[in-house]
Amino acid sequence: MKLNPGPDKKMVTLQSEKTSGRLTFEISELMSVEAQGNYSMFVLLQNNLVNREILHITMKAIEESLAEYEFIVRCHKSYMINIQHIEKVTGNSRGYLVHFNVDADPVPVSRNFQKNVMEVIRKFKDGF
Repeated sequence: MKLNPGPDKKMVTLQSEKTSGRLTFEISELMSVEAQGNYSMFVLLQNNLVNREILHITMKAIEESLAEYEFIVRCHKSYMINIQHIEKVTGNSRGYLVHFNVDADPVPVSRNFQKNVMEVIRKFKDGF
């Protein structure tokens, strides 16, 4: 169900809000982002390996930085996902889980975001 990659070989650099840290990756490598207080954990698929990187940056700042990429979607108060890496969506109207096409933990989709997430998935993929 993988989407044909578009112009997503583009490199993205996110700067830490408080420290000198920065994270650079290809937008196509980003699988998900999880908020952990004022930090965020990025789950990246690099060379067929799942890597996790932590950066001192808020979800709001990430959302603003990645707004131009329609396939990067906020799916929960604490999560953002790249729908290009989704293998399947499970659950019911009480809650969904997004599963990736590699061995990574599923990500919850909260009820507040599920309508938008499902619309974006339908826009980019068939079969959901």
